[in-house]
Amino acid sequence: MRTSLWLTPLLALMAASQAYQAWETSQRLRSLETTSKWAAENERIDDQQAARSSAEAKAQAVQLLELKGRLRGLGDWRSEFDSFAASTRRSQRTLREEIRNSLAAVRTTQPASAQHDIARITATLTSCEERLNTTDGALTDLRERLNSTSITAVEVELPAQAGTKVTPDLWGNLMGPAVQLAGGGTVGSAVLLPSQPTVEGWRTRLLTAWHVVRDIRLGLGEDALIPVTVYNEDGSVRHEEARLLCRDAKMDIALLELSSSNEKFPAAQLASKATLESIKVFEDIYAVGCPLGNDPIPTHGKLSDTSHMVEGTRHWMISAPTYIGNSGGGIFHAETEELVGIFSKLYTHGTLRPTVVPHMGLAIPLTEVYGWLKGQGYASLIPDSAAPVMASAKLASR
Repeated sequence: MRTSLWLTPLLALMAASQAYQAWETSQRLRSLETTSKWAAENERIDDQQAARSSAEAKAQAVQLLELKGRLRGLGDWRSEFDSFAASTRRSQRTLREEIRNSLAAVRTTQPASAQHDIARITATLTSCEERLNTTDGALTDLRERLNSTSITAVEVELPAQAGTKVTPDLWGNLMGPAVQLAGGGTVGSAVLLPSQPTVEGWRTRLLTAWHVVRDIRLGLGEDALIPVTVYNEDGSVRHEEARLLCRDAKMDIALLELSSSNEKFPAAQLASKATLESIKVFEDIYAVGCPLGNDPIPTHGKLSDTSHMVEGTRHWMISAPTYIGNSGGGIFHAETEELVGIFSKLYTHGTLRPTVVPHMGLAIPLTEVYGWLKGQGYASLIPDSAAPVMASAKLASR
């Protein structure tokens, strides 16, 4: 009797324990089954993404090949255009000579009463010559744009495969475009812009600070060419000269053009307007210039202010260390390595013996420079701009 009193609860407890173990085992099996399904689903999604990426890469490759074919066709059309332009120029020259010879013959054979008609014809001829010159300039600009398109076609490459890591060319993007301007006891910096193809070779322009050019010309002469030192990656240097194209004293900006060489040089990649508008305070930047006449030196810092007004002109303030001689050098975005500004001014402290404050430099943002370039007729230097260079021969007013 006593055994039956505790045996029944014991059996019930054992039955409950076995039932719990069975339930726990079923839950574990269900969990393992769910995990397996999730793993299979994830694998399926990864496969789909890989297939989609491969299909997109193939589609891009096909599009690029089609683009190359179109650009090759454009190159053939460019050759025909060059022949047409050359023929047009010959016709212009022949027409001018025939009209001038005819006028000379009329002057010797016609009476004085015909002089009024001769003057009117001469004025008309002058007007026609001006229009022909304008047409000739437009043809030259169009050829340059076609040459630039051809160069772009050569540089087009197929997209990189997934997982390929592209190492940034720090020297080519930051150091190579930095050059030194020196003369008449003044030293400063400048930035080489992308070279543009011409009939003779390449045309290279530079951005710098106007006060650097002004001070050099004060020492060398008002019409003197600006000495330019170009630095190569192997440590060697080249000595070139540049002429002034245009300048803005209030903004403290100047555009130069190399006049002593038709070669292609390392060039800064200019930031687009969209990139410039997205730049905020605290973003990393590099200042690259030739302080105190040294070779190009890069310094790292941050953008401290994007709306620092000086005499009505908007500047960016940077914390990258700068010194005398950095003026005219480039300010580059650290991530994209694109040119975003031109260094202009240094802060100093004290009056009797001013001390340079190296971490409070001021730069002209390219957003301001682009508007100025467009107004001067050099809109083709601005990224994403299709306007031709219509002011290639225009000199700056003094």
